[in-house]
Amino acid sequence: MLIIQRCKFVSILIILLILVSCASGPVLPEIPDVREINLQELQRLMDSREPLRALETVDILHKRGLIGRDEHSTYRKEIDQMISEEFHKAVEASDFNAALRLSRAAELLELSLEEGPDRKELYLDMLHGLVEKEMLIPAFAQAAEALSSGLVRYDDLGFLAEAARNSGYREWSEYLEAEPDDPEEKITGDLPGIIDSTVTIWVNRGIRIEGGMGYPDRVIGSGFFVDKNGYLITNYHVIASEVDPEYEGYSRLFIRRGDSRSPRIPARVVGWDPILDLALLKAEITPGYIFSPGKRTPRLGETIYAIGSPGGLEKTITSGIVSATERRLLQLGEAMQIDVPINQGNSGGPLMNEQGRLVGIVFAGIEFFEGINFAVPVYWLQAILSEMYAGGEVRHSWIGSALHEGADGLINLYTVPGSPADNARIKEGYRLVSVNGQAVSSLREVNAILVRERPGNLLKTLWEQQGGTRETVYMVLAERPHSPVLEAHRMGAEKELVLPLFGMKIQETGAALWEKSYVVEKVYPGTIADETGLSPNDPFYWRGLKIDPENKLALLRMVIKKRKAGFLESSIQLASYIDVDYFI
Repeated sequence: MLIIQRCKFVSILIILLILVSCASGPVLPEIPDVREINLQELQRLMDSREPLRALETVDILHKRGLIGRDEHSTYRKEIDQMISEEFHKAVEASDFNAALRLSRAAELLELSLEEGPDRKELYLDMLHGLVEKEMLIPAFAQAAEALSSGLVRYDDLGFLAEAARNSGYREWSEYLEAEPDDPEEKITGDLPGIIDSTVTIWVNRGIRIEGGMGYPDRVIGSGFFVDKNGYLITNYHVIASEVDPEYEGYSRLFIRRGDSRSPRIPARVVGWDPILDLALLKAEITPGYIFSPGKRTPRLGETIYAIGSPGGLEKTITSGIVSATERRLLQLGEAMQIDVPINQGNSGGPLMNEQGRLVGIVFAGIEFFEGINFAVPVYWLQAILSEMYAGGEVRHSWIGSALHEGADGLINLYTVPGSPADNARIKEGYRLVSVNGQAVSSLREVNAILVRERPGNLLKTLWEQQGGTRETVYMVLAERPHSPVLEAHRMGAEKELVLPLFGMKIQETGAALWEKSYVVEKVYPGTIADETGLSPNDPFYWRGLKIDPENKLALLRMVIKKRKAGFLESSIQLASYIDVDYFI
C-alpha cells in the first residue's frame, strides 16, 4: 500500500513538473499570413526602386484577392510615379538600356513620362553614343533592328551612314540608305576578297582516349569577319568547349586564314548564344572585307552561296537555292532550309545572296539526306549582335508557358512552376491573343517579339479564358533557361510534361502494386500523340518518361490499348526532341 501511494505521489509530481515546464517554456511566434508575407515583398520592391517588378506583384496580389481594388489603385499610382522618376534618372545618367526599358513599359501602360524624350529620341541618342565610342558594328546592327521595327526611318540615320562611309564600311553605308539592294549586282568581281575574309575555326581539345588508343580531339568549323577590328562570327557549338562551364577538358581556340601551311592565329570568345547557336570571336587581324546583311529576306528558289571549310578544305564555295523558310528547328525563331552542299566543317560559315549580302549562318545538315541543310537567318544575328559585343552569354527572356499552335490559335498547355506565367495564374486552355498590343496566332510571331526582349522587360499580354473572358496580364520577363524541358524536369515535372511534349492530356485511373493506369483525355491535332494514332479514352499503363540530355530526347514508354486498333494491347515508345520552340 505504501509503495502504491509513493508511486501516486511520484506520478503527480512528474505531471506538475511537466505542466510547469510547459507554462514557462518559450512562446512560439505567430506565423504571418500569406497577405502579410506578400505585402512585405511588395514593400521591399518599392524600397529598392524596382517599379516593374512591383507592378507585376501588385497585379498578382489583386488577382488573388489579397488586396482590394482601392489598395491596388493606390499602389499603382505610386508605381506609376516611380516609373517616371526612375526613367528621368536613367536619362540623366545616359543609361539608355534602362531608359528604353522604362519608356517602353510606360507606352504599354499608357503612362505619360512628363516631358521626357520618346523612345525614338532615346534610340538615336544611344546610336550617337555608340558612334562616339567607335562601336560602329553594334550601332549598325541596332539601327537595322530599329529600321525593321519601324521605330526609326532612313532619314533619321544620315549621321550613321556618314560614319560608315568615313570608316570604310561601304556595304553598311549602302544598307543605311533608303535605296534597296540592286538585284542586278553580282559578286563575281569581289569574290576573291569575300572568300579571303572567311576563316577556318580550329578548337584543339587535346587527346581523346577510345579503346585504349589516343586520338587527336579537334573541332573544325568556319567563320567570317563582321568588323575591321577582327571580330568574326561562327556557331556556338563549334566553340562550346571554350565557354561551357560543364566542360572540364583541355580547349584552345585558333583560326586559320589560308590552307594547312598558314599559321594558326589565337582567338578568344567574346559573346555567345547557345539558343540561337551563334558566337562572336576576336582575333588580332585586320580583314580586307566585312560581311554585311541584305535588306530583304531571300525568296524561295533564290540562288545562294556558302563559303566554309568542309572536311577542313579551306575556302570552299558552293551554291544552291533556298528550299524552305520558317523551319521550326530553333528554340527561338525559325531556320532557313537550303540545298547548298554542306558538310562537317561548314558550320559557322556565311550564306550569301547573289549580291554578296549576308543572309544566314550555316549551322546544320541531316546526315544521309543529301541537300537538306539549314542556316540561321541573318536577322536573328542582328537581334543579338550588340549584346554579344557587350561580352558573355546572351540572356534570352521567357514567361514559362508551353503553347500549342492550332486552328484555334495559341493555346496554353502547361506553365512551368515559379515562372511569370505561373505567378500570373495562366491556366491550361487559355488562348494567347496578343503580345505588346500585337495580335498573334503563331509561335513564329511570338518568338519574333521575345527574341528582341530581355529579362526584366515588361510584357503586356492578352489572354482569353475558356469561357470567353479576356484578361490583360502584365509580366516581367524572366531569364530563359538553356532547355525549358530540362528545367521543368529538374523541378520535378514528369507526367505534367506529357501534354506539352507529346500533345496529349492524361488522367490517372488507378494504381496496382508496381504500376499506375491512365487514360488519354484529349489529343491535340498535329502532335506526336495524334500522329501515333492515339485518341481520347485510350487506356494505358505508365512505363516511365526518360529524359536524355546528351541526345536531347524525351522518351515516353507505355503499354496501351488503342481504340483505333480494337483495344489490342501493345507496348510503344514515343520520342520528342526537348529543344522545342513552343516554350515561350
